[in-house]
Amino acid sequence: MAKKLGDPDVIHELKKEYLKEHLDSVKSIVKMWALDLNAPPPFDPVSGPWGWQSAYRPRAGLYPDNNHMLRQHVRSRALWRHYADWETKLDDIWSLTQQLRKEAVDIQVGQVKGQQWKHSDDYLNVALWKGFEKANGQDIEQSYLVPSDQLGLAYLSYKIEMAASSAEQRAWIQKGHWSLINKIAELNRMKGLVEIWRGVSGLCEQMQSIAFRIVKSNDILYPCKFCRHLWGNRP
Repeated sequence: MAKKLGDPDVIHELKKEYLKEHLDSVKSIVKMWALDLNAPPPFDPVSGPWGWQSAYRPRAGLYPDNNHMLRQHVRSRALWRHYADWETKLDDIWSLTQQLRKEAVDIQVGQVKGQQWKHSDDYLNVALWKGFEKANGQDIEQSYLVPSDQLGLAYLSYKIEMAASSAEQRAWIQKGHWSLINKIAELNRMKGLVEIWRGVSGLCEQMQSIAFRIVKSNDILYPCKFCRHLWGNRP
């Protein structure tokens, strides 16, 4: 005779299966969250329309239910201590990027005073992007190009000036832009930003190491509000 749904043995087996599904989901969320701890550089164009639009946070942790499961199933004190420090540094980075944009605008305005160049928004954005990389010890190249429409000047695929039509004009624009990059790289706030960024990168490596070890060892066997009713002894 087939067992009824209300049979204690059937209920127990169903709970086991539901709990397994839930824990598999938790492991997936932890892995996705850990990968998202690798924050993109603050001025990098691949992280959005020219850098962060707000203080960076892992996407997986932005959903309340996911955040609850992470906090309840991942019980590493070291990980959450690192995470709190990491979040503070991210907030500091966001504040510094806003201040650096204002400083960079002031430098740009001073440079172009009395000139007739038609700078695009990318003129400043590229300078901040490459200024950060230079301050961070990366080698940057003067990758200036004549746009396909033969008007203005581009840095890689980003058109930084819209109207220049001669080699002489482009040379002047390139010289000014390269100077802006170097001046931004030397700003005290930029140097401070780089120092914090390196701290963020170091914390990311530590947190990812802990998180991936937790997943591999299945150290997530703790109840949360979504699975608490699935735990317990067999009837």
